[in-house]
Amino acid sequence: MAQAQRTIAAWPGYQVTPLHRLDRLAKRLGLNSLLVKAETDRLGLDSFKALGAPYAVEQVVLGEASRGRRVTPGISVTAPHGGTHDAAPPRITVTCATDGNHGRAVAWAAQRLEVDAVIYVSRMVSKARIAAIARHGAQIVEVDGNYDEAVACAQTDADRFGRHVVSDFGYAGYEDVPRLCMLGYTMLVRELVGQLDPAEPPTHIVIQGGCGAFAAAVIAGLWREWGASRPSVIVLEPIAAAGLYESVRAGRPVSVSGDHDTVMGGLACGTVSMPAWPLIRDGVDLFVVLPDRYALEAMRVYASPIEGDPAIVAGETGASGLGALLALLENRETRLAANLDEHSHVLLFVCEGATDPAAYRRHVGSSPDQILRLSKG
Repeated sequence: MAQAQRTIAAWPGYQVTPLHRLDRLAKRLGLNSLLVKAETDRLGLDSFKALGAPYAVEQVVLGEASRGRRVTPGISVTAPHGGTHDAAPPRITVTCATDGNHGRAVAWAAQRLEVDAVIYVSRMVSKARIAAIARHGAQIVEVDGNYDEAVACAQTDADRFGRHVVSDFGYAGYEDVPRLCMLGYTMLVRELVGQLDPAEPPTHIVIQGGCGAFAAAVIAGLWREWGASRPSVIVLEPIAAAGLYESVRAGRPVSVSGDHDTVMGGLACGTVSMPAWPLIRDGVDLFVVLPDRYALEAMRVYASPIEGDPAIVAGETGASGLGALLALLENRETRLAANLDEHSHVLLFVCEGATDPAAYRRHVGSSPDQILRLSKG
């Protein structure tokens, strides 16, 4: 964990992402405080995925170089022992399936390290998100199926053509690289520890689910930093893809079938990642299975803040943490189930910005640039 964090901290362009206070919204919701960790401009990729995938790609390239593969001069990446390797072998190809953000981060890292990238997208991924991936020089393969089916296609072709799968979704026989991605995600917890007021630690943290890699990485970081006094962990999933909840309910990993059709595209995964499973099983205190309308409402709440609070441009998946909080606070029964009251200090993640600007405008009524201009007065 520490090695990954040191490596990421040394990347050109790395900066700690902001932690916003939404004091007026907290008061309106009947909470003591509300904090939002905003991943809306992480390394120019607009999502937390910029931590995990590039770290894993870099480690794959280093591994190939250490095995004596011929490399091209001009780019250096830091080796685990503190030296450098010129990167990268000219015909290394990294690949993955994506709902948008992960594939963009893999393509960005491949471009930076001068390796090839082939990215598989399901039919649910928007044209704007596909275009953002392609801008980094990746080859795009469109799969007529859901995310889980795109994962299978990426693995099959990787075996056939000798590509390196770089995914945070782990399955039988493929767990080492997903763990590298998860190590990258723990950088958020390291940043949070330095940003939080020690006298006012969070009592509740709401985390997006997906395949579970992000949530598991945060849970691991929380246990490391706070032990038994860690905050209560709430994980949200869309109704169409609640694979984590169904797995915990069954007591074993299970898959949710169907198209996984949801506006929360980054969470459209019906199967839990195997490296994440033990942490999801043992570390989540409450699941929220969320209708799309709450995520869309949360986008608008972030975009039109109460006077004195900052405006935040959050995509559908990014806003879903606030959506889950709004759903829990909607009635007395769910509020009590989550133990949320006037003493609660809640932390949310905006895990992505407006990764599809046209969709953002449809949902919010203004463009991302308009919201940002208004927030600056």
